[in-house]
Amino acid sequence: MLPAEGREDDVTEPGNGLPPAVPVTTQPKPLRMERGYGKLDLRSLAGVLRSLQGNHVIRHRAGILAAVRCGRTPVDGVLTLVNGRHMIRREVTTDRRFELLARASEARPARRPWSRVTGDYEIVIGAEIRLGQLFDRESGRSFIAAFDHGLTVGPKPGSESVLGGLQRIIAGKPDGVLISPGTMKIGGQLFAMHGSPVPIVRADWIYNAEVYPGLPALLQDPRQGEHYEVICSPEDALAMGAGAITMFLIVGTADGATFSSNARQLTANIQAARRAGIPVIVESVLWGARMEDKRDPELLAFGARVAAEFGADAIKTAYTGDPETMRQVVEGCPVPVLVLGGVRSSDPAVVLEATRGALDAGARGIVYGRNVWQADDPVSICGLLREVIHRPVAVPV
Repeated sequence: MLPAEGREDDVTEPGNGLPPAVPVTTQPKPLRMERGYGKLDLRSLAGVLRSLQGNHVIRHRAGILAAVRCGRTPVDGVLTLVNGRHMIRREVTTDRRFELLARASEARPARRPWSRVTGDYEIVIGAEIRLGQLFDRESGRSFIAAFDHGLTVGPKPGSESVLGGLQRIIAGKPDGVLISPGTMKIGGQLFAMHGSPVPIVRADWIYNAEVYPGLPALLQDPRQGEHYEVICSPEDALAMGAGAITMFLIVGTADGATFSSNARQLTANIQAARRAGIPVIVESVLWGARMEDKRDPELLAFGARVAAEFGADAIKTAYTGDPETMRQVVEGCPVPVLVLGGVRSSDPAVVLEATRGALDAGARGIVYGRNVWQADDPVSICGLLREVIHRPVAVPV
């Protein structure tokens, strides 16, 4: 506990050569501070008279209790409380004589628990709870297996049996599985037990040059154009039991009207999802007819940022192939970035190396499809991916 006011072990150390602050002799009243959407109730046990300029650290036998940095303006400053591994920053107003300081452990959020997803204190709403369930408690990362390809290209080797393929994926213990509404209807019971991965429903459908090569020969005609449709509402996905939905943002379409229609439908469903309390993972990809390089860092960064500005809770996008250029995509996006698997590789070492590169660049996880369910041993490759994704990582103190 804090020492009695004015005792010798209650020491303030100036950070810039200013004289130590003088302890006050009266017990200050509790200070209730606003922070974002929540409130922090600071039960002040000590107060100080201090200079209104410079940095001061309040120390005690147990270590640093609080640090204060003040600007030149008497009513402006930043209060930083050191609370275990986390730091709470808040602009505060003070009078000219003193500012209340409290033990960090006494600053308790009224409605905002710490989020491993965003690295900050969060409002508890349905979408954020469900999004958080996709991320591992220790690593803060997510491993999602995608099994929604049949929606656009039909059955492929490894996915002929919907239930069989889904069972093999779930046996690999990913954090989430991306599936179509129809697959959710057929195999939803496989998620109805403790410890199962989170089901994520694909809420839209595309028909464009990216999917034509995977279609039967008679349908491989690019003259059919580019098409985008919403096939499942957020409310319907939630009623099915989905923990999230995924929707496309296709960058580089042949004309602006197609991109505009995609954006309009996407944002309408993001708003509906917010009201329903289900998160939206936007798959922002360079699959438009005008795109030649589908891993262009600048365009990937553009798509990810636009999707985040639309209100996406997380982004699924391509890996640039290089950690340095991928870092530009991640740093320009204010929500978690997950990387998609891309072209199927028969060599697990290639898949694992790409995964490490994306994570080193700051990606928060992966969403892999064919590199999981078309693998010779889906359960084995899932185990290898889990080891890479959820290995212990350094957490800043």
